[in-house]
Amino acid sequence: MTETLNDAVTDPQQTIAELQRKLAERAAERDELVQQQTATADVLKAMSNSAFDLSAVFDAVVESSAKLCNSDRANIFRFDGEVLRIAATFDVPQQVREWLEQHPIRPGRHSGTARAALERRTIHILDVLTDPDYSYGAKALEPYRTILGVPILKGDDLLGVILLYQMEVRPFTDKQIALVETFANQSAIAIENARLFEEVQAKTADLTESLQSSRPQLPTCSRSLAARRSTCTRFSIHSHAPPPTCARRTCADCISGRATSWSAEVTPVPAKSSKNLFGRRGFRLMTQTMQ
Repeated sequence: MTETLNDAVTDPQQTIAELQRKLAERAAERDELVQQQTATADVLKAMSNSAFDLSAVFDAVVESSAKLCNSDRANIFRFDGEVLRIAATFDVPQQVREWLEQHPIRPGRHSGTARAALERRTIHILDVLTDPDYSYGAKALEPYRTILGVPILKGDDLLGVILLYQMEVRPFTDKQIALVETFANQSAIAIENARLFEEVQAKTADLTESLQSSRPQLPTCSRSLAARRSTCTRFSIHSHAPPPTCARRTCADCISGRATSWSAEVTPVPAKSSKNLFGRRGFRLMTQTMQ
């Protein structure tokens, strides 16, 4: 009877403890999800605010990836068709950054970045010291152990690689890997947008240069603009004769001058009365007709 009472008392306590544990797990998952959504929104905001400034987008990607995945370091490499060159880093010592700039990576199996580029898939190496193919020289500068390499792809075309690494053996979770793959997709969109923008800018510049070079050049009149203006002032609006022009009457000065200088600087002439305009006889005939 005593054991039954004790079990009845213990069970509710265990139930409450289990509920509190599950509640704490759900709260942690909720906070993690909120952080991931915020980081994704930050990357998208960087893409919209600086759509054609890849450095700002890459900086947001490496920072968000490192913080959300609890990674010690994060890098982004760009592929130029032959080698991968460092494009952005987060919390990487300056000495290591300089070494990476001086040692671009060719696709292969000798490093996590090279392997992700070669195989066009996510590479997760638990411990580089136990991987028989890993021989990348950067581990001599930093004793990192666990690495995660995610390729940045446009279809099957390689654009770059996102690399995260830990200074101790600490594997990345499936959620963290999926998050970095999402960042890789966003980076691919940013790279493609920048490429299209540069392509449009180049075509626009070529078209503008072509139009300027093909524009016909009209011959220049030997008369000066000042001389033509002084001549135009001697003509009245009732003279029914244009101002003197050059012999060809087709030069650029004459074409524009007939429409500007003559009309703008013409000397106004008072209007004549209808009696003077038709003459005495004409005025008399018009009066008789009206009567």
